[in-house]
Amino acid sequence: MARGAWCRSLLALAATALLGCGPSRPPEVPATGGPWLASVDAGHPLVGRIWEPDRAAFVSSDELVARAAAASYVLLGERHDHGDHHRLQARVLRGLVRARRTPALAVEMVDVDEQPLLDRAPVEPDAFATAIGWDARGFAPFSSYRPVFEAALGDELRVLGANLPHAKAKAVARGGLGVLDEETRRRLSLDAPVPADEARSRQEEIRVSHCDSLPPRLLPTMADAQRARDAQMAEVLAQVPVAQGAVLIAGAGHARRDRGVPAHLARKLPGATILSIAFVEVEHDKSNIEDYGALPYDAVWFTPRLDDLDPCRAFRKRSAPPP
Repeated sequence: MARGAWCRSLLALAATALLGCGPSRPPEVPATGGPWLASVDAGHPLVGRIWEPDRAAFVSSDELVARAAAASYVLLGERHDHGDHHRLQARVLRGLVRARRTPALAVEMVDVDEQPLLDRAPVEPDAFATAIGWDARGFAPFSSYRPVFEAALGDELRVLGANLPHAKAKAVARGGLGVLDEETRRRLSLDAPVPADEARSRQEEIRVSHCDSLPPRLLPTMADAQRARDAQMAEVLAQVPVAQGAVLIAGAGHARRDRGVPAHLARKLPGATILSIAFVEVEHDKSNIEDYGALPYDAVWFTPRLDDLDPCRAFRKRSAPPP
C-alpha cells in the first residue's frame, strides 16, 4: 500500500473510532396516550407527543408523571368536552398515587361554597355525580369526566370545589372587581395592580374566545372575572398542605403559567413546586412544534381534535335568541 493511501486509511479508522466513541443521538421519544376517542387528525405527527417548552424537548409520559410526582401542585388544563383530555388527566392522577402520593383533587366544575355537598357525596362515581347535580353544571356529560373521578374516588382522594361562587363571578363580569367586598379582594390578592400588557392579553383572550360577540365595554370586567376565578382556584390549592399537594382540573386557560392559577399560587407559596400541564388539540396545518408559538405551560400533551367544526359558528348558534 502506498504511503498516502495508508495514511488515509489510518485517518478513516481514527475518524470511525471517534464517531463510535462520541455521543450517540438520543432515541426518538415515542408518542403515547392512544387509542384515541377523538379521530380528527389522529395521524398528525404531534399527536401523543409531550413537549416541555423550557427544555425544548419531547419527553415520555413516564418522565412527565415522575416530574408531576415530584411537584407539590399539578395543574391539568383541558378542553372541557374532550374525553381524551380526561383520560390523560386520570392517567397522571393514577401515576401520582402509584408514586405514593395522595393529593387532593380540586375541580373548576364545583364552586368553593359547595364543599359540604362534595363532602357528603358517595364515592361510587354515578352516585357521586347525581349527588352533586353534575348534569346541571353546564360542563360535558359526566361520562366524559368519569375516568378522572373513578381515579380520585377509587383511591379515596378528597375532591375540592375550586371555583369562585357563580353569583360572585357573574357580578364581577358585569361590574368589575369593585363589586366584591374588601375582605374577598384582600384574601384573593385582587387589589394588586395588573400590568398593562397582562390586562390587554386577558382582554384579547376573552374577545377571541367569545368570537368578537361581546361589546368592548365588557372586555375589562370579563377579564376581571377570569382573574378572580384564577385567584380563587389558587387559594383553594394553597390551603392544601404542601406535603400532601393537590391536582387541579380546569380549562387550559386557567393553567397558564404567565397569568393563570400558577402565577397566583406562586405568589402565595413562593417555595412550592408547581407543574402546569396542558392537553392541546393539534391543528391540521401545524405539523412542527414551532408552528404553535409560545406555549405558556411546563408541558403540553398533544391530542387529536374532537371535531372539525368552526367553534365560533357553534358559539353564535348557542348564543342566538330563540325565533
